Formats: sequence, structure tokens, C-alpha cells
Amino acid sequence: MRLSFLAVLPLVVACAASIDPAMRASIDQQVAALKPSDQVYPAPTTKTPMPLSPGQWTKIKLVDKSGRPSFMTYKVIGQEGDASWIEMVTESYSGRTVIKMLVAYGDRTDPKQVDIRHAIAKIRDNAPIDYQGPMLAIVQGTFKEVAKGLVVQWEGLPQETKKVPAGVFTDAYKADTEVSFYGFSSRAKVWSHSAVPVQGLVHSENEDGSTLDLVDFGLSGATSEL
Repeated sequence: MRLSFLAVLPLVVACAASIDPAMRASIDQQVAALKPSDQVYPAPTTKTPMPLSPGQWTKIKLVDKSGRPSFMTYKVIGQEGDASWIEMVTESYSGRTVIKMLVAYGDRTDPKQVDIRHAIAKIRDNAPIDYQGPMLAIVQGTFKEVAKGLVVQWEGLPQETKKVPAGVFTDAYKADTEVSFYGFSSRAKVWSHSAVPVQGLVHSENEDGSTLDLVDFGLSGATSEL
């Protein structure tokens, strides 16, 4: 199992390194307003993820190795044939990044099946860039690394209950996995649960000390910001 959804973080840092005071205030306010849920989710009855469906969303809090928080929201905002429109919104001290992709995942167990058919990216206040045709082919690898965060393989994994701000997830699947992006590689422990839509993420602990926690999710209501 490969933790590719973390791959978007170096991309964001590279494109938006300076601190935006307004975004920093917004992030800090969101962190202060977090209220942990006592909702208990029963043990999974399946080793496969919830099927992707328009309207689903998850919100994840990230804390980097320096202790700086940020948030990432994953959304399913549409469907075209066998492909889903997936949107990822990253809010950090540096600004807001939105990546929207039309992706066919096959059975969602094999990274080689991931097919990026269209992508749009918006970095901070810059105009969105629409990647299609030859332009998409140039950056296909980068977007594919981001999209592979929704490839899920839980068969044979140990299970462990995990409590995060979104609730208590009984017998979540626990994986020791690899993070990789443009030559960077690291290890992480990741907990996932079938009650969570999109990528199923509950919690992650990276060997560099960074963490991810599910803070909220829903099965409907997701809308695009592009």
C-alpha cells in the first residue's frame, strides 16, 4: 500500500512557500474550533472501500514535522462514465491550492490502473490552469501520484481501533506504507476504515513526525471550488 495522497504536500510547498497572514489566521481559527466527536463507528464488514459517489467528502488535519497545521479536503464532485471528478483543496499557512481531476480508477486496488483524463489546478490567487491533451501529457505523472491516494488495498492488514477528531473507528485497518514523490521516500503507519468515504483515511503517522487526522466527513454535499 502506497500513501500517495501525501504527495501533494511537496507540490504545495514548492508553489507557495511564503506565509499568508490571513490564511495563517484562518488555519489557527479552524484548529481552535475543532471539537472531537464521540461517535463510535463499528468494525468494518468489508475489506473494500466505499464506492466513489458524487457528494462525498473528507476533511483531514495535517501537522508537519515543525508543528505547523494545515487542512486538506477531498471531494467527489461528479461522474463521467467510468471516471470520477475528484477535487483536493489544501489550506496552509502559505495559501489555498485546489486540484481537480477526472480520474478512472478501475477496481481501485492497482496504481497502474489510474488514468488521468483531465486536470485543473489553482494555486493561491492565480488563475486556474486547465490541463488537457498534450499539456496534460506533460504533467500526467505528477497528477497521477496525487490521484493514487485513492487506491486502496486492505486485504490481509491487521486491525486496530483508532480515535481521531471525527470519532472512534473500531478495528480500523492498519498499514505500514511508503510515501514517495519526486525522489523523496519515507515510511508511515496509516489507519483506514470502510465507514469513511473517498480514500478511507482515519489517521497517519509519518516517520518524520508529521501526522494526519480525519476531522470530519460526509456522504453528500460536496461542491466544487473551481
